[in-house]
Amino acid sequence: MTKGSYVSPATSILEIIDNEHVHLELSVFEKDIMVVKKGQEIDFKIPKASEEIFKAYVNGGCCHGGK
Repeated sequence: MTKGSYVSPATSILEIIDNEHVHLELSVFEKDIMVVKKGQEIDFKIPKASEEIFKAYVNGGCCHGGK
């Protein structure tokens, strides 16, 4: 595989070996932002990979966008 090459959805391009610490970057709707707190536990899943539900927690936040 080379940079810029086409990869079909069925092709594996990586394998997570140590999932002890995985970083997720999520978008939160403006109407919900005031109820998301640092340390809050969340559940998430990766529908294309499995139906397994993973647990995580909110570690921090950053605001991107306009002024």
